[in-house]
Formats: sequence, structure tokens, C-alpha cells
Amino acid sequence: MAAFAMQTALSRPGSTDESTWTAPPAMAQLQRDPTLIPKGKGKLFVPAMSVPLGNEPNYTVFQDGRRITSAMPGRGVLLDPGAYEIRFGSGAILQLMRKKAHIIESHTTMMKPDWAALVIDVIDASRTSVNESYELFNAEDDETYGPGFGIEEERGERVRTWLLKPGTYHVVRLGESVTTIRKFSVLLSPGTLTQRNLVVDSGSGSSGDFIGFYPRKE
Repeated sequence: MAAFAMQTALSRPGSTDESTWTAPPAMAQLQRDPTLIPKGKGKLFVPAMSVPLGNEPNYTVFQDGRRITSAMPGRGVLLDPGAYEIRFGSGAILQLMRKKAHIIESHTTMMKPDWAALVIDVIDASRTSVNESYELFNAEDDETYGPGFGIEEERGERVRTWLLKPGTYHVVRLGESVTTIRKFSVLLSPGTLTQRNLVVDSGSGSSGDFIGFYPRKE
């Protein structure tokens, strides 16, 4: 059986709240991962905070500035022993988070997540999903992370998960400035999945304005 090495340097102790995840705990994900470690290789495992798998942006592995491989969180990748840089998250290339990982032969190195995950369901007052768009801004520097989208459930669409640096973010209607008074804020904590319902004034003759931003209740 291959050995296990927790990449503890990537996260402060106690900074992960797996009780907020919709995905299984990190160790349970690792145990279910089908990737076996052959001789001469080690494994990198980046856990997912949300389900289904593939809902979060892929992570990419680099070595000496060269792209080696990429995978979805919740799936391991086999690598030669050595030092690597992991780039992941939502937004533009320069906004991606970067972490170091050291791979040891016959060991699994698991990144303990100190990033944050955010899921926003866009709904109307009757709690029906609506296909309305919003834009997400970092409150610290008012930098945009791009648009987010509501879904149409009858088409089998699914809400995507944002992976972000911990901090405060603003949500505004797509096309509006971050300085608008019609914005809603959310504080994202390390290692935590935050779920919110964004309520839109929709329907015939309505304004289309955002009218509420509430914790999502299952």
C-alpha cells in the first residue's frame, strides 16, 4: 500500500471546515480515488469541496514553468518525484492561486485546502431557478472575477462553483458598476464552502433587480 504524506505547509492548522462541504471529507475522497501509484511515481491529490465532480475549475500542475498536467479537484494525478507548482481557482490567469507541492515516490501528497468555495443559486421569489447573470468582484481591490450565471433546470444545467482566495466579495447585476448601491456582499472563509441564494425580481413587468442574498437552506 502506498504511503500518505499530507502537504501541511499549504494550509494553517484548523483552517478547513469540511462540515460545510457538499463533497465528502478529503480523506474519504482520497480513499475513493481510483488512481493507483506505480513504481517510480507519486500522487498529488487536490480535494473538492462541492459536488458533482467537475463542478469546480480544474487545477494545473507546472514544473519549472512548464505545464505538466491538469485534473479536476477530487481526482489525483501521478507525477515524478520532485517540486511542483499548482495553479487553480476562478478568474483570469493572473488571478489564479498558486501553491507549492513536493511529490515523494510511492507517497500521496494531499493539498489541505486553505482556499474558499462559493456557490450562488439565482432564483426568483418563488424559489425557481432563473437564467440571470451577475458579476463577482473582490471587495479589497474592486477587481472583477467575471460573470456568473443562473441556470435553467429543465435543460439539465448546473450551478458552477467558484474557487477563490478567502475574503469579502461583492455581487452585482451584470453590467452594473461595483460602486452601485444594489450590491450584496459575502465573506468567504478558508477551507469553507459558502452557498447563497441570489433572489431576482423577475417576471412580467418586473425590474430584474437583485432583491435579496441569503444563505442557502437545504
